[in-house]
Amino acid sequence: MSEKIVKDYLLEWKMNSNEGKIIFIFEDGSDEKLDGLEVKEFTAMTAVLEKGETMFDDDDKTLYNVMP
Repeated sequence: MSEKIVKDYLLEWKMNSNEGKIIFIFEDGSDEKLDGLEVKEFTAMTAVLEKGETMFDDDDKTLYNVMP
């Protein structure tokens, strides 16, 4: 499992194609771009991101929140 802490992110929704893009910026300075997201994927990921400290598993492209 290759986990990274999400430090910041950028959300983009393309209305003409109904596709989303999320760019994650991680604590280690690296980044990851997920492109061509459908509305359900995009909405689910933004819901996780808005909850607070988020981890990203690079192996299976999973987002989850870290509980204090």
